[in-house]
Amino acid sequence: MSLIPTSNPVLWKESPELREGPVARVAILAAIEGEYSFAVPDALAGEVEPGRRLLVPFGKGGTPREALCLAVAREPWLNTLRPVAAVVDDRRLLDDQLLELGRWMARYYCCPLGRTLSSMLPEAVRERAGYRTVRRLRIADRGLRMDGLSEGTRKRSAKREAIRRLLREHPDGLDLEELVRESGASKSVVTAMVQAGQLLVETRRVPADAPDFDRPIAEPDFELNPAQQAAIRRIDELSANNEFRAVLLFGVSGSGKTEVYIRSIRAVVARGRQAILLVPEIALTTQLVDRLAGRFRDVAVVHSGLTGAQRSRTWSAIAAGRKKVVIGTRSAVFAPCPNLGLIVVDEEQEGSYKNQQSPRFHTRDVAVKRAQLAHVPVVLGSATPSLETWWNCERLPHFERITLPERIAGLALPAVAFVDMRAEARQRPGGIHLLSRQMEHELAAALDSGKQAVLLLNRRGFASYLVCGRCRTPIVCPNCRVNMVFHKTIDKALCHYCSARMIVPRRCGDASCGGTLIRFGMGTQRVEQELREKFPRARLARADSDTMTRVSIYEQVLRDFLDRKLDILLGTQMIAKGLDFPGVSFVGVVNADTSLSAPDFRAAERTFQL
Repeated sequence: MSLIPTSNPVLWKESPELREGPVARVAILAAIEGEYSFAVPDALAGEVEPGRRLLVPFGKGGTPREALCLAVAREPWLNTLRPVAAVVDDRRLLDDQLLELGRWMARYYCCPLGRTLSSMLPEAVRERAGYRTVRRLRIADRGLRMDGLSEGTRKRSAKREAIRRLLREHPDGLDLEELVRESGASKSVVTAMVQAGQLLVETRRVPADAPDFDRPIAEPDFELNPAQQAAIRRIDELSANNEFRAVLLFGVSGSGKTEVYIRSIRAVVARGRQAILLVPEIALTTQLVDRLAGRFRDVAVVHSGLTGAQRSRTWSAIAAGRKKVVIGTRSAVFAPCPNLGLIVVDEEQEGSYKNQQSPRFHTRDVAVKRAQLAHVPVVLGSATPSLETWWNCERLPHFERITLPERIAGLALPAVAFVDMRAEARQRPGGIHLLSRQMEHELAAALDSGKQAVLLLNRRGFASYLVCGRCRTPIVCPNCRVNMVFHKTIDKALCHYCSARMIVPRRCGDASCGGTLIRFGMGTQRVEQELREKFPRARLARADSDTMTRVSIYEQVLRDFLDRKLDILLGTQMIAKGLDFPGVSFVGVVNADTSLSAPDFRAAERTFQL
């Protein structure tokens, strides 16, 4: 007997089975587009919820990947749906409003949702940096049954009896430190009871206390002008009614915008809610903390200068509602405030609010969207608003403008003088002078009267470009094809785009030319050299990205200047963003039109704002 194979063999298949149960929609925390569904096993049904991280099998090999749960719903599914492998977090990291904000950012800025949500969760928070291990103890069933035995059989000590009595009063258990303190027993007694099965121990990770910025300062004593009072009343009205509105607080420099922020935030905190105050620079964060920490309690600071442990502990304290006022830079817009009542964006026009990494969001716009989702007002403060904010106030119903037209205490605006350096060069012999005669005169007058001065030049380095004096061929970056900038402190030419460096040749690179290189233009290093030659006794500090390599250095320079340990502060735009120095009587801008030549369609607008 022979087996004859059929011409069309049929493979055996099993039809997928239709089931019904909880299904989790997740976003993979990576640069992966889309949302994905996974079945929720019965063992994890009580733990999977939106805002928690999960481990899910992903890809052909089913490799476990970290994902964030977006939604959980009971729906029919086929048995081919992969199940969730594990739950990573014991609590939600993002609430519903922040999840919706992440979805909006992913759509608006064309970024994968998982990448967007990942940027909203600091790495230190995901890793639980700064957490400590806590052991919680409860009395076991065996421990309870032993109470019915005779005294001779139990032979327990008075310390063990004290522990049992204390735990009977606290059925949910007590932490080890609290149990030892309240009972008067040693840890060895507790350990022996655990080993004997009389006590149950539960281990968990909890965050340590967040950094404390509360410090008492003298409350300033001055009356608000009518414009300030009207602004505070309007903002308080919106906040009390849970009404979303984008309010442009347009006030001239020195009009008291910061005091409006403080009074508005104070009213929100008095109602038991939280507030976020955003600033463009870390230096402003430091100065605002110094000024505001004494006027509020429970202040949290969020910026890139924090350590991982500090960031994680601060995040947990904000999420628990223990911190009422959050001050920070870009990342603070994602602070997990459970009871948000107000968002303030100081110097809303600043380019520093634009995130330069994916997702490339603008903090001001994200703050407006978050305020809309939370039904709270957002205050955009500026003396030189961005054109888009000004235009929005003219055409959008949810934008409005509040004006502070006068400086506080009736102070006059400073006089501004323009000097044409081309005419100065023709009238002033003796070589090249970077500072005009009027600037030198005003600077000397300020120093002689014991005052301070700030000089701004928005170009770092010594010479802005190097060119052959014979053939006019410039030295350009081999990668970016832009002019290399000469830095005298390192005696090298540096590209300000890709950070490429090269040793500066003495002669032209063209062998047929052989001309001598000439240094043209100026930077902060060159101005510093001239200042030290003309004002040798002045205490001078230069603040640019070459000298301010760490946040701590920047903060120290600003504190020294505020404490009158420095006479002149020279720097780029990092010293021109809302800082307040009462001892300054003169401000000089060197080459004020430098930024007009920047290849940016906002060049004129940003030059005016700066």
